[in-house]
Amino acid sequence: MRVTLVTIGSRGDVEPYVALGCALAGAGHTVRVATSEPFGDFVRARGLDFVRLGGDIKHMVGDEGRAALAAAGSNVMRTFSALRRYLGPLIREALDALDGALSASDVVIGHVLVPGAASYARERGIAYLDAAYVPVLPTRHFAHPGAPVGTPRGIPSLLSHFVAEQILWQAFRGDVDAFRRRVLGLGASSFFGPHTLRIDRRPAWLFAFSPEVVAKPRDWPPHAFVTGYWFLDPVDAWTPPRELTQFLEAGEPPIYVGFGSMTAHRSADKTLAVLAALKKAGRRGLIATGWGGLTKVATDDSVMFIGDVPHAWLFPRVAAALHHGGAGTTAAAFRAGIPQMAIPFLADQPFWGHRIAMLGAGPEPLPIAQVEPDRLQRGLARLDTSAVRRAAAELGRRIRAERGAEAAVPLIEREAARARPTSSAPTPRRWDGCASPSGSRCPGPSRTSRREWSE
Repeated sequence: MRVTLVTIGSRGDVEPYVALGCALAGAGHTVRVATSEPFGDFVRARGLDFVRLGGDIKHMVGDEGRAALAAAGSNVMRTFSALRRYLGPLIREALDALDGALSASDVVIGHVLVPGAASYARERGIAYLDAAYVPVLPTRHFAHPGAPVGTPRGIPSLLSHFVAEQILWQAFRGDVDAFRRRVLGLGASSFFGPHTLRIDRRPAWLFAFSPEVVAKPRDWPPHAFVTGYWFLDPVDAWTPPRELTQFLEAGEPPIYVGFGSMTAHRSADKTLAVLAALKKAGRRGLIATGWGGLTKVATDDSVMFIGDVPHAWLFPRVAAALHHGGAGTTAAAFRAGIPQMAIPFLADQPFWGHRIAMLGAGPEPLPIAQVEPDRLQRGLARLDTSAVRRAAAELGRRIRAERGAEAAVPLIEREAARARPTSSAPTPRRWDGCASPSGSRCPGPSRTSRREWSE
């Protein structure tokens, strides 16, 4: 099959799809990844074709946009306004590139932030599947991951899913309808969107998280599959900086602290609070500055500041992790079997923080607004209990035994065949994909073996 994976956003939005692409390539399929511009080299390094689908979310949304989304909290109108204002340009740029990005595919696997991909695939006679790493299908068993913490089970939880979906859909419905008219010659889409009140219908959903962390709810349809996490290991060519290996070897394993793509208000103050908590706890620290959540400041040799280091390499070498609660970072810490605590900013981060605590792998989350030295120090003390260490290690052992990306491949093959349109649908244009290497590491093909997409 010729498979196009569609996703935009930050590293956490892209890496799982690249891992899935490597598994598909290892099974003999030809794969390209349509994603944000900064990830071209990252995709190509895995031997997959890259198609530009929008610009750099870091610069297009900016610090102001991330702060506005965080400040919106559970306020529906403020969230809607922030999505329209700050994510709208990114979504529109992605929609403008869809025609070229998805043409000649047999199968498209899409991300929730590219809402026009399903319409395009359906109209062009291409099988389509949804993919997500957050449990966003409606259920009575737990609230939508972006809903207020403490939303009761049952009808309130079910309604929270519909509300969250509608905030996202209504924010970009006009952009999707403009794309449908301009590119596909179609009328307006359904007012309530493609999924609400219709979860019993196709397309299939692939969920890239472990059933050990979130079991499939009993009220999800048969075509919703929880496959396990889609992990990506560092490429063989990656080597850690010498200063980092020397720091790791110089003493006991440090505490990792990093907020990924989040931007913190008064980040220098947050960094000083982290340093004070580490000092009170008598622990070494490894602080990732990320996109501005933490700031490099003067400190002693018990702390090192780092840039981008693969979690798959780093986390097995640290004692515990304090992080923003992003789905990818949480998954990496689960896999490594280390204690962790979330310091959530927005969206699904509180959800993952409470899952960590529920599974016994760490304490309850500490929201970023409540970060101060004493609270952080108490969190560090809870991370260091034997019960938490045992629970984290056992969960890591079970998650490492899963191979989510590889498990997703036969599901994709079966569901794509089932979803493939009839002969009355348009015939996709020809695609001679690249030669696919074997194995989940997916190293790049040689110059002589690589073929290109063609019309």
